[in-house]
Amino acid sequence: MGVEEDALELLRRLPPRNFMSNIQMLAKLIPDSIEDILGDVELPLKVEMCPNTKKGFLACEYNRDSDSYRSPWSNMYVPSLPDGMKPNDHLRELELEANAVFNAYREAYYEHGSLSSVYFWALEPAPKAQEAFGCAFVIQKETEDKQMVWDSIHVVEVQETEGRQQHYGTYKMTSTVMLYLAAEDSSVLEVSGSLTRQTQLEAEVTKVCPHLVHLGRMVQEME
Repeated sequence: MGVEEDALELLRRLPPRNFMSNIQMLAKLIPDSIEDILGDVELPLKVEMCPNTKKGFLACEYNRDSDSYRSPWSNMYVPSLPDGMKPNDHLRELELEANAVFNAYREAYYEHGSLSSVYFWALEPAPKAQEAFGCAFVIQKETEDKQMVWDSIHVVEVQETEGRQQHYGTYKMTSTVMLYLAAEDSSVLEVSGSLTRQTQLEAEVTKVCPHLVHLGRMVQEME
């Protein structure tokens, strides 16, 4: 393993709640590699509040532009960033629908103390593909005493190809789960770690089974 691979392996084994302090220490040890490392590891989720809708949302790498985070509810950045990147109208429509569906899923399976967000963005289509986009389904579950924190981050690359009468989607998903558990006295018991898995699906895209149906099934299976 090289230095970057060793650092990534170390970050995956250390408590996710100490991520920023661990990154700061690595930045002092290997300053030339820290940008590449940050590009290959998921950051723990944090909660932001949308000032327009008064709704909470999850901040992550997939709704960040500079030091601001885009709300999936209002499509505005917090703190304000007038020129921040935003999805096109078609992807924004999908994003709103996905947030409504994923929020219902969260309420059913995670209940109190949880929050979810979904983000869409455009990608460059692969050869022979007509459309391409990325999306991230993120969810956090936290107990009131903060002794348990669960972060799920599902990132999907979607390539859509068009035949004479049919549309097909290729979905490549990378899922990361970060978990922190502690007893009332954290000096007695503290367990944390992360797990990353990948899966791929090719399926026909129709009015009955649009992208969101396939994406929802993939997320549920990886959860």
